Amino acid sequence: MRSTDLALALAALAALAEPVPCAAAQACFQGLGMLPGAEQSQVHGLSADGATVVGDSGGQAFRWTAAGGLEGLAFLPGDSTSSALAVSHDGGVVVGWSGDASLQVAVRWTSSGAEALAAPELTPPEASFGDPDLVAATSVSADGSRVIGYGLWLEAYIPLPIRAVVWDAGIPFDPTRGAASDVSADGVVVVGDSFDLPDDSMPWLWTEAGGLVLLPELSGETCQCGSYVRAVSADGTSVVGVSHTEEPFRWTAVEGVTALPVPPGEWDTATAYDVSADGSVVVGNAEFLDLVSFEEKQAAFLWDAAHGTRLLGPLLEAFGVDLSGWQLERATAISEDGLTLAGTGTNPDGDLEAWLATLPSLEPPAPVPALAPTAGGLLALLLAGAGAAGVARQRRR
Repeated sequence: MRSTDLALALAALAALAEPVPCAAAQACFQGLGMLPGAEQSQVHGLSADGATVVGDSGGQAFRWTAAGGLEGLAFLPGDSTSSALAVSHDGGVVVGWSGDASLQVAVRWTSSGAEALAAPELTPPEASFGDPDLVAATSVSADGSRVIGYGLWLEAYIPLPIRAVVWDAGIPFDPTRGAASDVSADGVVVVGDSFDLPDDSMPWLWTEAGGLVLLPELSGETCQCGSYVRAVSADGTSVVGVSHTEEPFRWTAVEGVTALPVPPGEWDTATAYDVSADGSVVVGNAEFLDLVSFEEKQAAFLWDAAHGTRLLGPLLEAFGVDLSGWQLERATAISEDGLTLAGTGTNPDGDLEAWLATLPSLEPPAPVPALAPTAGGLLALLLAGAGAAGVARQRRR
């Protein structure tokens, strides 16, 4: 970790440095830096054109642009922690939350500053509990007019006291207990999860015309089995997330729900975090527990129908990008054209840092090598025919 004033100053300068423009037919990658004094940064959202990245760094919400670099967003008065979770099409409206250890409110940041969004109007039984303790705005429509999210009570006596919220005057939105995760570009389609218990979530899709529709599991049944929705495409046709079997999934009205292949290598779990405007490109991360070192390993991936699931690091390297010292762990956001991606990884100093990558196309000039499990640890013993009593699976990022 950074521990000297000089290292902190260099990190701040790197965050504010203007990057080299990405030329046509060229792949680009850059770390986005950290806010002054912070030791980490992470991405939560990306504008449709890929020009604005939002997230948090050192417990403060940030917005990144090529012109302005990494800029901290204002706290609400008296608050000490915040996070930016989503951004409008042109980057002009950012939403998230601001608060402290025990209370947080939903926030909308614009050129005028930070604005607290009103606590949601409630119906029984939640109405008897007063205002929620934790409220967050999780997504926003393209023009910034419709904001969605959730409210959570910390000491309410119901199975899981959380309720989805839409901040938009006059909208007849009243789903079951749960959280709203994302909204389409036009604000017409809202997706989220219903809960009775934390491990019993059920994905849903809501429209003003059709109301609430429960999405099926990979098995085809509709149940509170523990699947989670992460995002809906800008056109509202595709929903992505993670199933209760810990596989990434994609749902469309035409194809239904399908499991996306996990990346090459032997991974324990994978999650789809975001999807392009037309639903054709999905990004996420894969994870596994290294039973030799007992460390959790992660790797960012990208999926499209023509090429299947590919790890993002080798894909960028196939385009000639130098990723020396970087481990791309999570791809959490994607632009509308599916060619600009943002996420979080471990930088050459060993710290978590937000990153931004751009691909000229989905077809690299050189083949992307399939990654096999690493020949190390207990797997190496197996490959060498050592006859180990127990074999731990080890995978390469």
